[in-house]
Amino acid sequence: MALPLQTVDGRYKLIREFGGGVFLGKRQIQDDEGLLSAADREVVVKLESCGTEAPSLEREANNLESLAGYIGVPLVQGRGTQGRYRFMVVCVPGPTLDSLLGYCKGRFSLKTVLLLGEQLIHRVELIHSQGLIHGGIRPSAFGLGVEKAGGRVTLVEVAALTPTTEPTQRYSDLKALVLMCIYMCRRLAPWEGLQTDLTKARYEDILQRMENTRVEVLCRGLPRVFKDCLEHVESSSQNREPDYNHLRELFRTAFSEKGFSRDGVFDWTAYKYLNNLRQSCQPVTGIIDEVGNMRISVEGFENELKLLAEEISEAEGACALLTKANEADKTQLCYTKAISIHYAIVGLYIDMLLFAQLPEAPAGVQSWPEDHQLPDKVWQVGIEPCLKLLEAGLPHTQGHLEACLHKVFDTLTLLAEGVTCHKVKWTRCIRDVSRYGMKYDTHVLWARVKSRWGEPAGDVLEAPAP
Repeated sequence: MALPLQTVDGRYKLIREFGGGVFLGKRQIQDDEGLLSAADREVVVKLESCGTEAPSLEREANNLESLAGYIGVPLVQGRGTQGRYRFMVVCVPGPTLDSLLGYCKGRFSLKTVLLLGEQLIHRVELIHSQGLIHGGIRPSAFGLGVEKAGGRVTLVEVAALTPTTEPTQRYSDLKALVLMCIYMCRRLAPWEGLQTDLTKARYEDILQRMENTRVEVLCRGLPRVFKDCLEHVESSSQNREPDYNHLRELFRTAFSEKGFSRDGVFDWTAYKYLNNLRQSCQPVTGIIDEVGNMRISVEGFENELKLLAEEISEAEGACALLTKANEADKTQLCYTKAISIHYAIVGLYIDMLLFAQLPEAPAGVQSWPEDHQLPDKVWQVGIEPCLKLLEAGLPHTQGHLEACLHKVFDTLTLLAEGVTCHKVKWTRCIRDVSRYGMKYDTHVLWARVKSRWGEPAGDVLEAPAP
């Protein structure tokens, strides 16, 4: 089937259609050696006929731009009209919670649902803080990030977000969120007189049935957190703002009471691990208790630390050699190689920073990033030299620079959310990246991103609202 357009906005080439006017696209940047990953080049392009009777793409782009700069919100990389079509360009998303449920045999473990629940409350609170309601909370409306951000919940379906000033509608969103968490815990519905296979029914039908089921029946066999959340949402004075912190605390308390480890490992990681075992692959770090009750030994931590440290040393050496290159040697291949090397070292820094935060990590592992100035090196060695190199190569490196800015923003927000002890540092870095974006990419978008991250005063972070 012929594609409706060959290129969009002069920067993105359409590759194939996913369906429903959604296409896989590629940035038109040179990478003859294949040094960049697919995620570094690929984008999602959404097209909508200008003559459609029920347009939604412009509303979706407006909603994303109104939330731009917040954690878990994809940045709009391009939008406009071309020929007979409206278009919007965003990064390639990770899988939706709906597709992950299918991958995990129709249900998630309690640990995974509690981890997701905290993040989901954050995302819904963000929507409400901008005077909007979601109105369509379901597993397909949320997804995960990609690569290093694979454990971060992101917004997927935002076209239906609508303005509101009614607190009651916010409570409806929160009730729908708690019901979705209950749904994700179950394969069969515990409704009186009927055992419904949730893997074979439409979510809308399931939700309607859940809303008409008594709380004690709905939550039978589940930890009290779900019953407490539902009762809190339904009994609160709906003329006041919802207490999002209280709901998150209920999830955190349940997580602690169950003795779960905040190792960042979800059910899909475990399933992937089991599949890898059948192919004689190496195990992943920090596998959850539900898969063999495995834990990393002190020796295991030391071995992993040694491997990561060696990889970091090798990558830093490659970066050092790169900075000594003569201007005459800086070809397109040189730029692409530089980007791949800097991406690699930032990825290793992230691995080490997150590894050192594992609850079971020995003191020597926990202190390693600080002892080796990794928080400073993320910017000084990994990000800033790459941005300066690409800036010096303009206009030939324009596409590379735009892609780099979006990737770096995702990286820094991941660190701001996951390595919170250095959030002031990550905030400053995000503001610096935003300045590059305002100068070389879409000024309005990056100005909004910059405004989300308040100027830190000393060591006190004025964290992005809400």
